[in-house]
Amino acid sequence: VDQSILSGYIGSKSELMDFSFSASDYGIVTKLSNKDLNNYLNSLVEKWTSDQAPNAAMLRYILTAEGYSVLQWGDSPGSAFPTHSHGNDQTHWIISGALEMTVERFGTVTLEPGDRDFMPAGTYHSARVIGGEHVVYLVGEK
Repeated sequence: VDQSILSGYIGSKSELMDFSFSASDYGIVTKLSNKDLNNYLNSLVEKWTSDQAPNAAMLRYILTAEGYSVLQWGDSPGSAFPTHSHGNDQTHWIISGALEMTVERFGTVTLEPGDRDFMPAGTYHSARVIGGEHVVYLVGEK
């Protein structure tokens, strides 16, 4: 760990260990009292709460109203996209199937029908289709 990032966190009772831990995909750890960071992390994914199945036309209408350019995309079971980022804000809104998204410094989440993510420009992430069904989703970009 670059110890310069610990500036302001190390006190007289702090002890830095001289060994390291192996890399993991656990995301980050924060105190629950850090509301701003928790709110940011929770804002990256919106889970579907409706009893109704998602309607692609309605979701497209919502994205357009939010200022996104929208396209519908589909991927086959087993498809995977390596870690990458985009120059614009992007959102993925799942119509059918399931997509596993791994977001750098956040962790891994499974997006199912109706679920939506929010990727600020420059956010590094990867994705893969999980399960035996094609995934169909709307991609919004602005």
